[in-house]
Amino acid sequence: MLPDPLHPAVVHFPIALLLLGAPLAVVSLFLRKWHLPVLTAAVLALGGGGAVVATWTGEEAAELAGELSGSGEKTLDAHEEWGERARNAGVVAAVLA
Repeated sequence: MLPDPLHPAVVHFPIALLLLGAPLAVVSLFLRKWHLPVLTAAVLALGGGGAVVATWTGEEAAELAGELSGSGEKTLDAHEEWGERARNAGVVAAVLA
């Protein structure tokens, strides 16, 4: 079992990397200087890999949440779904880059 605060600490890195990688990917389509396509691929690969780790730590943290109210359970389920969507999009972006 992982320590409880690991998920909040880990999840911010892939979010930042994927948000940085998306505009870099658009710019690298038009500007092929400074090894920008390679940098974009690296940023997206790190973001996609980090998203996989963030999803894993999130599943571990959800087990520690214990009993939740109906609205709390609904919120946690929505958070989990969006996390999985972001992970899938990040992995696809990394593979395409």
